[in-house]
Amino acid sequence: MATRREFLKNVGLGTSALTGLGLSRKTEKLENRENYNISEMIPAHLPRRLAICEWQWAWLTHAFYDEPYGQLRKVMQGMRERGYNTIRVDIGLDLCFDMQGNPRDEVEFMEQVPGYCSKIRVRDCRGGVRYKVLDRVLELFTLCREYGIFVIVTSWEYQTTSYLLKDSSLREEILNLPIEKRLMNLAYQHDRLLNVLKEKGLEKNIAFTEIHNEVNYSDFLQEAEGMKLHEEAIAYLRERHPDILISGDMGGPKVIQYVPDNSQVLDIHVYFGSIMYMENLYNKTVRHPEFDPRNPIKNPLLQKLLRDDYVPYNIFSKDVPYLTPKLIGRLWLTYNVDARKFDQYMLEKFDEYIDGMKKSAVRNLTLCADEGKKRNLPVVLDEGGYFSGPAESRWEESDKSLEYLDFVTDLAIKNEYWGFLPTTYNGPDMPLWHERSEWIRENCNRFISSAMKHQ
Repeated sequence: MATRREFLKNVGLGTSALTGLGLSRKTEKLENRENYNISEMIPAHLPRRLAICEWQWAWLTHAFYDEPYGQLRKVMQGMRERGYNTIRVDIGLDLCFDMQGNPRDEVEFMEQVPGYCSKIRVRDCRGGVRYKVLDRVLELFTLCREYGIFVIVTSWEYQTTSYLLKDSSLREEILNLPIEKRLMNLAYQHDRLLNVLKEKGLEKNIAFTEIHNEVNYSDFLQEAEGMKLHEEAIAYLRERHPDILISGDMGGPKVIQYVPDNSQVLDIHVYFGSIMYMENLYNKTVRHPEFDPRNPIKNPLLQKLLRDDYVPYNIFSKDVPYLTPKLIGRLWLTYNVDARKFDQYMLEKFDEYIDGMKKSAVRNLTLCADEGKKRNLPVVLDEGGYFSGPAESRWEESDKSLEYLDFVTDLAIKNEYWGFLPTTYNGPDMPLWHERSEWIRENCNRFISSAMKHQ
């Protein structure tokens, strides 16, 4: 496997190498390529490169003092030590304000699958933490100003976060909002939050604002009708806050045509290693047509990977009626695998898939970069990597895995991405943060320093 230092020679990011992969750059169609300059597209007070740390909703849920985000100042210090200059967070919009715009009182969070989250990354909070979300958001931004950290403001309310609320009436208040009104309601809530931040002089630490995470994978209207509503929400915020970049956020290059035309950042997620989980694991087990939740070990791969004391599917899923069967199956599998056997299996299969993953990464990161150049927008990849595995797993932190992530960082540098996150999740709730901090620092520094040649 080529190292990043062999990248330019062995992979060849020029047009000829891409043609060899069947991936012509089609430079004749990129009207703005010759004049493409990131520094001219973003406000002067923002970094020329965003090295992104993904906190998603975990910073809201893992908030007891002894949990990973319980001491935000300590986390900020860890950010600087590792070279990050940007975080991406669920800002808790409908948890900061009610639907009329009034600040909410305390909100309590719970486990997503009560009693069975301890072995699932991102979802392994203890549950029971309670506080005023707006106060916590203001604490975060105050620390960001002190430590020079910038924030990608987004929301997972119609994908994840609402399902982590202890108060079912609050959850229903959010989820019962008519589907056609949700995006504009989020725009209203963003506006309220931005006004509060501006009153306190904290808005300069916003990198950009997304209406919602992965609109195409969340509970909104989709395709042309959804795109129109998405554009209306962005237009509202752009008019109210012309000093802040406002972005759509989409999950995957296949929906690139539905990126709102008035988005100020091209922000498309590329899970450039997702085949390791989707095709290699889920499609062979819990998403296989013959998967039997009453007797899962009939499946040969599950018989190989499950712990002897696995929790039966019907017991695991009995208290989560609001989650989709697809998600429940994935969480059940993640909780019940034997981490040692799981890692051995994934690393064995990694060698089988690596060439295809490299070609896919080249194709998809180049496609997004070219679209950004067509639209003359800065391009960001602020969620991607592999996916979310068992808490005790370590195959993603292996040298073999990180070498591939280095490869993709080189792609982001070559394609002039403004912001990049090389892994799936990488905050203090992840083993990567603690066990591979040197790799994180080197990767962040390399990406940030790449901006120098473009000044």
